[in-house]
Amino acid sequence: MSENVKISKEDAIKIIYYLMAVDGEVCQAEEGKFDAIANEMDASFSDYKEKIVSECQEQLKKVIDEDEYYDVVQEGVSNAIDNSGSSSSFDFFSSKVSNRVVVWNLLTIAFSDGKYTSEERKLVKYVVRRMNVDKSVFLEMENTIKAIFAIDNEIKWIKGTSKPYAAIEAIVNELEDRRGVINNSMKELITL
Repeated sequence: MSENVKISKEDAIKIIYYLMAVDGEVCQAEEGKFDAIANEMDASFSDYKEKIVSECQEQLKKVIDEDEYYDVVQEGVSNAIDNSGSSSSFDFFSSKVSNRVVVWNLLTIAFSDGKYTSEERKLVKYVVRRMNVDKSVFLEMENTIKAIFAIDNEIKWIKGTSKPYAAIEAIVNELEDRRGVINNSMKELITL
């Protein structure tokens, strides 16, 4: 596969769902971020959301023993990637999503609950390899999402202090500006 691998929006959304499920629990924060990302990727997502979730859950039901759970999730991801490589009349009309956008969305979901589990990282790295995302690009994305997460936590902490907002406003504004610069840099990296 080349650097500019693209997959259908539907298959990208399936991969995101599998990432949410890989650690064994789908939390409310992940579900909210999933809906937001999927709706941003495809305005008609609500028309087929149930179908996507149902297909993913059917795949997860294939687990025989708990120790193979990750393998079944990875198999679902692999099928989604392979499915996008096959052509159908539906795929012809379906727009595609670049490999970098998929990886960035996976990292966004992984951090949405405040935890980046080893299972999530393992699955993201699998997608990076399968979709031929350059390792240095992935590591840059991963470090960037960690920086954004740290800034968000610092903003929450500062706003939670007993100091009046007037005293912390300049700090909060500076942190928000930093986050904006980082987000803009990431947008440029993703679209290359």
